[in-house]
Amino acid sequence: MIRMIFLRRNIKPSKAVRRAKFVDDFFHTRIIVSMNAYLILFFAIVFEVVATSLVKVSNGFSNLVPTVILLVFYGMSFYLLSLSVKEIPLGIAYAIWSGVGIVIISIAGVFIFKQHLDAPAIGGITLIMLGCLIINLFSKSSAH
Repeated sequence: MIRMIFLRRNIKPSKAVRRAKFVDDFFHTRIIVSMNAYLILFFAIVFEVVATSLVKVSNGFSNLVPTVILLVFYGMSFYLLSLSVKEIPLGIAYAIWSGVGIVIISIAGVFIFKQHLDAPAIGGITLIMLGCLIINLFSKSSAH
């Protein structure tokens, strides 16, 4: 709204007005408009993490119950991911989905399956988390 007024009058908005416009756009576009899409993406990540955890429990798909549950959960995860990409660009949604999933699965591996992470693994996971943060905080691609 502010921008349109200044464009009609050919007046360049002040720095404070431009900053207020950026803050308004940032919060409106990234938080309010896409909140449902990000909530759906969150649940897609939850289903993916549970399904991936069940891969180890299924023992090479030889245990029927964990195998069936993991297939259902992967299906739900992909379905919810497909719903979230209606508002979130595909590359951004997939980066968040896979990146956050990797981080949570790694943490679950340490605490649930007693697996150990060495320094390069922890460094790589840290870079993945930083990448997800950078995308969400600074990328103009993360919302329509």
